[in-house]
Amino acid sequence: MRIYLEQYSGKIIFFILSISLFLGFYLNEDSSGGASSGDFNTTWYYVLNLKEDLFFHYTHWQNIHLPLHYIIISIINSFLAEQYHVRFFYCIISILVPFLFYLNLKIKFPEINKNLLLVFASTLFILPTFRYTAIWTNVQITANIFFLLSIYFYLKWDERKINTFDKNLIFQILFITLATYTRQDYVIFYLYFMITYLKKIKFKMFLLLSTLVLFLSLPGLIFVYEQNAVLSGIKFTPKFQNSLLVNSSIMSFYLIPIFLCFFLNDIPKLKQNIKFITISFILFSILIFIFSNSFNYNYKLGGGFILKLSMILFDNFILFFISSALGFVALAYLAKKNINNFIIIFLLLFGYSASWIFQKYFEPMFIFIFFLLIQSQFTFNFLKSYKNILLIYAYFVIYLASAIANAMLQITQQF
Repeated sequence: MRIYLEQYSGKIIFFILSISLFLGFYLNEDSSGGASSGDFNTTWYYVLNLKEDLFFHYTHWQNIHLPLHYIIISIINSFLAEQYHVRFFYCIISILVPFLFYLNLKIKFPEINKNLLLVFASTLFILPTFRYTAIWTNVQITANIFFLLSIYFYLKWDERKINTFDKNLIFQILFITLATYTRQDYVIFYLYFMITYLKKIKFKMFLLLSTLVLFLSLPGLIFVYEQNAVLSGIKFTPKFQNSLLVNSSIMSFYLIPIFLCFFLNDIPKLKQNIKFITISFILFSILIFIFSNSFNYNYKLGGGFILKLSMILFDNFILFFISSALGFVALAYLAKKNINNFIIIFLLLFGYSASWIFQKYFEPMFIFIFFLLIQSQFTFNFLKSYKNILLIYAYFVIYLASAIANAMLQITQQF
């Protein structure tokens, strides 16, 4: 029995958590506090109009996303007339996200037991953002599918160690384009991949690739030119101190438990890096103290889990500032490993600079980036331990429970 569980625990957990998602669908679970279900209901008018007119103008209905997701939903709606059936079909499709994550993990970590990787990939089922976006047919799921497919073909291309222009590279560019046409903020990963290719392939091949990118970008550029209302909902802010602290805090939410698991299981490694960690924490604490004097983020509009928790527990930003400092330390530790890590971390910190930033912007996207694109022995050492993965399960279960409790009791609505 024990051998059976060890061999099939990944499939069993994946199946059980899939069922839990369908149960959440039946109960109309929305741990976003009604925001996700509200988005679905308000965008449904746009979906219906796209069925009649694919070029339905944004001035009739404002949306801050490019339309690919809604076009896909309108096509589904052509076959499934009822909202409920469209949502259920999309909920089934959303299971592709943890499955694709698993396929990517298999390529990135071929030495690690596949069953263990499937167990870890299944943690996505207990992330609040994944659940309510899957249940309420949100744009996030579509973007995640395209993004994971893009990473999949990138990893397939990279594992060949033949730096040439092949079908994997073409598919990678195609799917990152589709992800961008779903959520335009994914354009920052275009930059990451193009910088990577510039370093790895011959310049002539890079020019050919750039031509392909330009060709695939033309529909989006034309669309934005013709319907520039899509840009009106993007509330960019030059207050980088707000964005940097919020982005770092949100990423720290995922990094802190992983780093704790790793270093507590490897005390010699902790001692080896204690000087860097201590100096970094002091320097970033000073930086955050300077930023805090001009920090004026409206915590009622997003800001992430830890910002909300800080206000609930202490009615101030102290816990939030500490998490930001720890986030900067963890990101600096990863960034110093190689230039690719530095580039993608830089893009994550500065690429999301808006008047409001929500945890859902990074969840589960940051988890994909951390385990699939960040280059470090750190991720391998973390994933090979069943104990580490069980601790992450416990952490995410508490997170999900708190999100559901908050949605039911409307705790953060009382600020």
